[in-house]
Amino acid sequence: MHWLMNSPEGFDAVLVIAAILGVVFYLLPSLLAWSLNSKNLPWMALSNIILGWTIIGWLIVLVWVLFSARNPEFDDIALSNDDEIKNKECA
Repeated sequence: MHWLMNSPEGFDAVLVIAAILGVVFYLLPSLLAWSLNSKNLPWMALSNIILGWTIIGWLIVLVWVLFSARNPEFDDIALSNDDEIKNKECA
């Protein structure tokens, strides 16, 4: 452990490992959506990449992924509600 903190190579190794873990944590919602075969994976990944740097955006995407995984009809319900709202506005 001593070499890790007192050598340039050790510091570089720690830096690379921290960077990899940071990217994996940042993309956690997208990775979960991919592993759960979410049908909205492109939108979830795009939202995660764009809004993930904000804590609230990252949490919103994470909740979206988890609710979609828990109830696959969650996304269909949201889409059908949007269609109903559009139809009411047009009428």
